Amino acid sequence: MTSIVLEPYGKDHEAGLRQQLDAAGILSRQDGVGYFWRQLIDEPYRRNSAVIVARQGEMIVGIAVVMCRAYGRPEGRCSMIIVFEEWRRQGIGTRLKEAADRHMAEAGMPLHYAMLYEGQEDALPFLEATGFREVCKDIVIAWNGGDYSYTPVEGVHCREYRGGDPVLNAKIAEFQNKAFVRETMVPHLTADSIEGILSGDGHWMMVAVEAATDEVVGVTECTDNALFPSISVARRYWAKGLAEWIGGLSLDRYIAAGIDKPWTIARPENRASIAYLKRMNWHPVSHSITYASPTGAAPTDAPVSETATERN
Repeated sequence: MTSIVLEPYGKDHEAGLRQQLDAAGILSRQDGVGYFWRQLIDEPYRRNSAVIVARQGEMIVGIAVVMCRAYGRPEGRCSMIIVFEEWRRQGIGTRLKEAADRHMAEAGMPLHYAMLYEGQEDALPFLEATGFREVCKDIVIAWNGGDYSYTPVEGVHCREYRGGDPVLNAKIAEFQNKAFVRETMVPHLTADSIEGILSGDGHWMMVAVEAATDEVVGVTECTDNALFPSISVARRYWAKGLAEWIGGLSLDRYIAAGIDKPWTIARPENRASIAYLKRMNWHPVSHSITYASPTGAAPTDAPVSETATERN
């Protein structure tokens, strides 16, 4: 039997990977999973720092993807690992996970994160066998198509933002760091990391700025697929309609783009956020669980660069 070779993904692998993903019904999915893999085939290193394929002869039998975006505290990276069905339970997934660990450790990232959504429980034995441990369990909440309303807030102006302004990036980063100071799954942000989030196709923000101070007082992070990553509002604007305004404007954009089932993730203990979403006709539909595994790198308080290592 031909041995399994692990190597960086390149153009020569595209046809084989596309064939396997098509056969598994992944590329035709009209959700975040399908969007992720279609984008990866088109531009594998745009949002990913490592893409490692497992190959047997000319056949792609598995793949590991390490994302560029920082995640969690201590800071790490999320991965997505697939071993195609005929080649499972042969140690290929373990080898791919270890290769992703080495990539992260060499870049100084101490933790390797993975997420499972409802219906993916069959991957849990693999995660547990390769050193992952549960970090948190969250609620997946989706808009149900119901009515929502909002009113502009006096003294504040809002706009859709897709990057390109270093000064605004710095203000957004400072605001988000304060807003999520107690949120252990949100890493420290910088002006560069905000630009990194927004620099590729698919991510944008609705930004609220206070006219009198020119300070950022509200942000939604949004995507061109169905995921709605986050919303944050300055404490002095709580219960003043700003969350409804920027959230409603964001939802307007999703609907205009033909996205009728946007979804987000919320902490079960974040009752204020869940109550806000309920007012806007978002309701729980499932759950997600985040897992973490040490890579071997020493933890550090310094943020790791957002830049894809394949481009350095």
